[in-house]
Amino acid sequence: MRNPLVRLAVTGTLALALVIASLVVWFDDEPSAADEPPTEDELAAQGEQLFFNKGCAGCHHILDVGGQSMGPDLTFLAERAGEEREGMSAEDYVRDSIRTPNAYYATGASVGPFGMPVIPMTDAELNALVAFLLQAR
Repeated sequence: MRNPLVRLAVTGTLALALVIASLVVWFDDEPSAADEPPTEDELAAQGEQLFFNKGCAGCHHILDVGGQSMGPDLTFLAERAGEEREGMSAEDYVRDSIRTPNAYYATGASVGPFGMPVIPMTDAELNALVAFLLQAR
């Protein structure tokens, strides 16, 4: 390829092909699997891992697994949580209890001498943990 015009034509063709390929990828409207929200079961499975990784199991029991009962047993939480605070759904109650754990305590809860610590977590982690806690039956 000594001819400069041939080199220019090949380079231009390759550049055009790259631009077209980039535009196709950029404007692709098909959602990928990563774009789809997790199913409720997938979210709960992530929440179960978080329950152990974030240390919740150190104080709480759930489904006969967990800690030293310093905090309340969380099995069947979905059935009780909606009745703890008037006008608050079970999901909102659990979410609020995790974000501000010492604002109020569940009826009959044993919380130990220091209450529950604030556990840092992202909104996505909180959503997963709440899904797990409300699904555990």
